[in-house]
Amino acid sequence: MKKTLFFVMVACLAMVACSSDEQPEKGDDGGNDIPSGEVDEVERVFTASFEKLTRVALEDESLELKWGQGDALSVFDNVTGNAKYTYAATDGKFHVEGKAASGEEIGAVYAVYPYCADAATDGDGEISMQFPAVQSYSCEDGMFGMGANVMVAKADVRSSELEMKSTGGYIRLSLWGKKHVRSIVLEGGNNEAIAGDATVTFEGGVPKVAFSPEGSRTITLECGDLVLSEDKENPTTLWIGVPAMVFEYGLTMKVNSTEEYVMTKILSEQSYEIKRGKVLDVVLEREFSIGNPFEEPGNGGIHDWD
Repeated sequence: MKKTLFFVMVACLAMVACSSDEQPEKGDDGGNDIPSGEVDEVERVFTASFEKLTRVALEDESLELKWGQGDALSVFDNVTGNAKYTYAATDGKFHVEGKAASGEEIGAVYAVYPYCADAATDGDGEISMQFPAVQSYSCEDGMFGMGANVMVAKADVRSSELEMKSTGGYIRLSLWGKKHVRSIVLEGGNNEAIAGDATVTFEGGVPKVAFSPEGSRTITLECGDLVLSEDKENPTTLWIGVPAMVFEYGLTMKVNSTEEYVMTKILSEQSYEIKRGKVLDVVLEREFSIGNPFEEPGNGGIHDWD
């Protein structure tokens, strides 16, 4: 997924040649039975739109997204069965892979991004899914790794348009220095579950995430062997998707180098709420390099962390 978003779902109806006379419905025998196999199956096709992502530091600046090759949704098209719909750049729509899913009717369309084979719905408005405990660094500046921005949608059963809504916010970290980064680990101050198995419900059309008690206590951004910019004025930017929730005892971030060097940043020691669709800028003012470890309490380096 990249910068820019807006999608519209379209249902493509297969047309059957007919005379100007009144026709029976499919299956109506009225003397005009249609033999099995002579009617094309309806292909369900979707497009999707997104909420704007807004920076906390600059409320008048928004970040836009667009679908990219490889993006896929879990779609529950009026049934409890989970079908995989993949984005096609040729027409800007999502098409089902294989056959449409079956199951009990649920009276609505639900969708989850990214696609998850284990995603499910009970038909009562609750979705079971995964919030990624392990995310991957994207080398494209201004982007998070594929699948890090978890989104869901609920639509009318007749609709072909999905309005995808974020289930979390985002931390955008700026780093500079001579060390190579292996990973960044985020954890809450109360040992709470912040990723893994989750359920999503819609309250007034707004998604709300709740985690299983056995969920992951950390979110890790895997960076491989990332070479940082050494220019403080032009640092390397890294994104982490974080669920919308209240961290009662604050947040801590650890930056791990490939040489086992660790830098710790206490982002907040007080209760703080991560809000949906908000991008929080975190700037570490000190260089990430040998001989410069530190643990810095408080809110220094965080723009508008309130």
